[in-house]
Amino acid sequence: AAALARLASGHPAVVAVHYPGSRGPAEEALAVRMLPRGRGSMLAIDLGGRAQADRLLGALPEVRLAPSLGDVATTVSHPGVSSHRNLSPDQRRALGIGDGLLRFSVGIEAVEDLTTELGAALDAVAGTMGPAHSARSTSA
Repeated sequence: AAALARLASGHPAVVAVHYPGSRGPAEEALAVRMLPRGRGSMLAIDLGGRAQADRLLGALPEVRLAPSLGDVATTVSHPGVSSHRNLSPDQRRALGIGDGLLRFSVGIEAVEDLTTELGAALDAVAGTMGPAHSARSTSA
């Protein structure tokens, strides 16, 4: 999960990464102190919109879309259309669950395989975005 968070953090297709320690030195220090045995295998990536999320999901052939998380294989869920679909868009936004949010549960696959696949999928998303989205992504 840490390798995927690092990869996504610098990618122009990504608006935000949610992973312990991913938001700068102060959060990193807190994560080191609070999570001394590791940060876990969960992360979320916000791509800014439903179209971008759908594009990424379609570009991950080896990562299974699953409504629940937790398996030996890496899975991804789209909370806005699965676990939180019964909430209104305003309620989801208030919880930080935008239409572009995807949650990953990282399995036991080789990290190189996962980073290669996610990198290619993010590149596919970035290739379909306009300049306004890219500019917003770099400020996140």
